Amino acid sequence: MTTLTTEAGTRIDRFRALTKGVEGWINPLSVRIWDVMLGWQAQEGSPGDMLEVGVWHGRTAALLALHANAGERIHLVDFNRHEPLDDNLDRFRDHCAGTIELTIADSFTFFNDAFMSEHRRRLRWIHIDGSHEASGLHSDLLHAESLLAKNGVLVVDDFMNPMFPQVSEVTFEFMHQRRHELSLTLNGANKAYIVRPLHHKTILRRIESGAFEREIAALGMEIELRKGTHLDRPVYGVRPSK
Repeated sequence: MTTLTTEAGTRIDRFRALTKGVEGWINPLSVRIWDVMLGWQAQEGSPGDMLEVGVWHGRTAALLALHANAGERIHLVDFNRHEPLDDNLDRFRDHCAGTIELTIADSFTFFNDAFMSEHRRRLRWIHIDGSHEASGLHSDLLHAESLLAKNGVLVVDDFMNPMFPQVSEVTFEFMHQRRHELSLTLNGANKAYIVRPLHHKTILRRIESGAFEREIAALGMEIELRKGTHLDRPVYGVRPSK
């Protein structure tokens, strides 16, 4: 087992301990996908701030905190200040090399001209889990595309979730409109993983070399991968092996 893999396994254990008793929804497969892909960014030397729209009690923010480097900021945006969130974030800050910043506002307000200008094409990880209404999601995706760095990853929650069909519809429509700027690279556990076209090729090489499957397995989960296409580009679906 490599040092990087050992560190990742330890980080998963830290995430479990850190989020014990914290309400939230992140599938065990998603935890591993995030850990692997965030780890790739570290290997590539791709620094940058991170953003999450829709925080709830901070469960997914904890995983970002464990991956933040000194000098990086995690921008958290939620319309409501849920009672345990501040206490949870204070605890996460003790395990975060970067800075965690919480803004209580709707995303329409958060994405102001100053923020957009400062962070344009500079965010390495964006998780969209805010409004599930078509207009709100479209607005979040529009801003996210402007903010996503060249080696960044945009994650859309509840993608292909039958309880939220509008999320998939809006995401597919948006991807078609931005097909020269974005590529869907991975879909699993009701999350879409979207990247820049050049970075798409890099991730495909990692998947097709078997590296992705091996790294997920090293974190205690066997997976199945299925290759398809979207806008004439390869895309992979992933799920736990039965």
